[in-house]
Amino acid sequence: MAETDIFEIIKKEKLNITDIDTLDINKIFSKFYFKYMMLIKKKLENQTEVIFNDEINSIGNMFFHISWIILLTSFNIHITIFFMERATLLLSEFIIISGTEDKYVIETNSKINDAIIFTYKKTIGNSTIEDILNENYHIKENAIYKSLLNVRNNSFLMIKIINKILKNDDTKNLDKLYKNSKQLISPIYNIYQIIDIDNYIYFKVNKFLEEEEISKALFLIKINIEIIDIFIGEYFFNNLDQEIELFLEMLDNTYDNFYKTGQFDNISYSCYDFHNKKIFQDFKNCVFRFIEI
Repeated sequence: MAETDIFEIIKKEKLNITDIDTLDINKIFSKFYFKYMMLIKKKLENQTEVIFNDEINSIGNMFFHISWIILLTSFNIHITIFFMERATLLLSEFIIISGTEDKYVIETNSKINDAIIFTYKKTIGNSTIEDILNENYHIKENAIYKSLLNVRNNSFLMIKIINKILKNDDTKNLDKLYKNSKQLISPIYNIYQIIDIDNYIYFKVNKFLEEEEISKALFLIKINIEIIDIFIGEYFFNNLDQEIELFLEMLDNTYDNFYKTGQFDNISYSCYDFHNKKIFQDFKNCVFRFIEI
């Protein structure tokens, strides 16, 4: 199928920007990203040329770019899911089939790059996110469109969290971890819709993912994200950079104190029923005690 034919299909399925629900898109994207990345992982288990865990970031970034180019072209999450599934099959089958061909020659610097380029050609062609943003310039001030762009930003953060979970080889534990991570989706969405602290959150989340065991990392992300969500919902009125910087400093100082004194050790790392946890209540009270004076 030619690139022009593909985009004709996408444009025929285009929705009006006013008809979309960005909260739903936020949840659905994470759900199907996990589903199709998990499918690729399973499909690649019986070959050794491309190791999924080693290439997960490259594969995930490909999925992200394909999905959001289509979503920002069509505003249609369902046609986006269709192409996510198509990309899954194209990538995995390219790797598997090329591995059985004696005459196959790597065209770039690696098999995974060949597979990614092939998948791009068969889904979005040469289209880039910059092209699509330029096409949408006339609606750049539309509130729903701005909200959708914020979802794109927070979705990139979520795929980094999901990628870390997908590296787990224990299927039962992997499912449990993913269910725990779903408790992060709504508060992260809320934060990104209100304030732009992406650099701060991205750095913190990656630090937790790199330095902590995954269950503990999800818990630490959750407790920090929940506190920020409460702050912007109950205390953040003036939308001043100084105000948020002061709060984040208090949050970091409180977190460092709790961490150094071992208060995050030897506890349940479940992210369910979070607001009723004693550790959360204690942490929240310490962060907000000066604000409430």
